[in-house]
Amino acid sequence: PGWKESNFQVNQRAFQLIEWMATESSLDFNTGAAVLCAQTLVDKLGDIKLKGPASAALVAIAQRYTLRFVVGLVIEPIRSQKSPKVLADCLSWLDTQMLEFGTKGLALRPVVEMVKEVGLQSSNAQTRTKAVSFMGTLRRAVGAVVMDLMGDLNPQLLQLIEAEFERVANQPMPEPIHTQGGLAGDGSGASGSGAVGADAGQVAGGAGDDPMDELFPRQDLNALIDQSVYKKLNDNNWKERKAGLDAIQAALDGANHRILPNISADLYTALKHRLQDPNKNLITVALGLLAALSTDSGGAQVPNIRIVALATMHCLADKKPQLRNAALAAMVAWSQASSLCVDQAILPAIPNALTDISPELRSSLLQWTADTLGPRDTSGARLPDLSLLISPLFTCLQDRNSEVRKQANRVLKLTVVSCGFETVHDACSMQLQGAAKAAVAPMIEEFRHAVGGDAGNTGRRPGGGTPSNKARPGGPAHALERVASPS
Repeated sequence: PGWKESNFQVNQRAFQLIEWMATESSLDFNTGAAVLCAQTLVDKLGDIKLKGPASAALVAIAQRYTLRFVVGLVIEPIRSQKSPKVLADCLSWLDTQMLEFGTKGLALRPVVEMVKEVGLQSSNAQTRTKAVSFMGTLRRAVGAVVMDLMGDLNPQLLQLIEAEFERVANQPMPEPIHTQGGLAGDGSGASGSGAVGADAGQVAGGAGDDPMDELFPRQDLNALIDQSVYKKLNDNNWKERKAGLDAIQAALDGANHRILPNISADLYTALKHRLQDPNKNLITVALGLLAALSTDSGGAQVPNIRIVALATMHCLADKKPQLRNAALAAMVAWSQASSLCVDQAILPAIPNALTDISPELRSSLLQWTADTLGPRDTSGARLPDLSLLISPLFTCLQDRNSEVRKQANRVLKLTVVSCGFETVHDACSMQLQGAAKAAVAPMIEEFRHAVGGDAGNTGRRPGGGTPSNKARPGGPAHALERVASPS
């Protein structure tokens, strides 16, 4: 009938046909066909009789390919709408699709710019209201940082947006109810036909999982920090050292806390020196930066964390709770960013740190260890080799401080699970004598059956499974040889 058909019933049938063709994987409904439909379908989103079929057709195309593809098609048709009512309905449709599809793979910056231009700055109150609602949904998806994209809007409008952001601040995005054939790993798959699969792959090209990567591309922190910052960090004047730390914080702020993970080891070395600063306020700032480097980069590189792990643990011995909390926050940030970092950079430094007799350090560090590894044990996931903790644990289990003993006992269970009951029990027999052995042995005995099996004589080794106690590399007897040797 053509795109200019005036009979709504004919148009309704035509839109239903488009929906069916997009849904039917055996038909060659390619991206070119979708492009031909986009303008007319958008125009009818404001038609009370046709908005339902038009929306269903666009949704079917998004399910066949991706929402990113469909949004790319409809941005200009929406921008060109002259009717405030149609524009408001289009913005409402976009809002609904973000909620029902999610933002995975979606290019958000062009959408935000369009909504700002024709929605937020519209003279029509209904259109502005729909635009503010859309920005609230975007806030739920990517966080308050989206406010940085609002630019030079008038104060009254900014106040409305801030109020909407506050209203939805604690509302997470719902789980998507639609699948997208062009997204990698999406169960809908474009496997119905080769043509669909090929088109979907092209449509999905460049679509990342994290919409923040498109809104705020990650920046290279190494390029944002010049050599003068390193000079300030090592200056004798504490004010200059503070200025160096402030410069790093300013660089993170300027990058919207979105940096690449290729952070220089020189920066970690410089921050390590500040963890021994005579000014404790600067130590707290440095610890905050160490946490931010992992949080803002979304990762924690093992070689870099090895540089600062032990020095950070020593900060747990400080009498100031603020400083200890900052150290723990840094360690939590590393563990959340990378379990590999925990296994290869943090845990190996713990035996050395536990030689410090500070009850604050020992209790905090042991609690962090139990809290970090405990969920792995509960879920039956792989535990790292904890044999190096056996000897330090024997000491902590006899500590005069009750909190140290309590946390050491929590870690002892995980160590038995990791190394096997026989390994820990035999190490106790070889290393401890008299009253010390009499005190620790019953604690170990409590966890004889911690890992199941016959008599609990084996542990869940890092590689999975339950090995025998034969002397072989990586087995319990091999671990025993390590922990039994005098330090």
